[in-house]
Amino acid sequence: MLFRSLSDRFGRKSMLLTGLAVSVVAAVLSGLAPEIELFLLARMLEGIGLGAGAVMSRAVLTDTIDAAEIAAVVGYAILTTQLVPALAPIFGGYLALRLSLSGIFFALAIYGAGIWLFVFHALPETLREIGRAHV
Repeated sequence: MLFRSLSDRFGRKSMLLTGLAVSVVAAVLSGLAPEIELFLLARMLEGIGLGAGAVMSRAVLTDTIDAAEIAAVVGYAILTTQLVPALAPIFGGYLALRLSLSGIFFALAIYGAGIWLFVFHALPETLREIGRAHV
């Protein structure tokens, strides 16, 4: 809810980039954490940052697609969100064997940084000026 409210003021793209940046930094902290308390805090921050993606994807859809078409697009998104958790343990296990437990988090940070660059260069701002909240 926080990301959606802030995106109404600052734009969808900037909130998505902020969430991705938080998740990348948190993934690096997870990989470097010497104690369980810092690790858990970093993982919590990573989840908060990644939450921006879920919220902003819906906001971008409502900004760019007719209501009738959203159902079909959301259907594909649901398929993806169900497939990824099934495949993640396979990739995570492979990375843990090849790298280390910390290496998994560094790989997540690299992946997140790549997604950040893609969003920065390829995603236009979808929020129309008239929809911005005024403070």
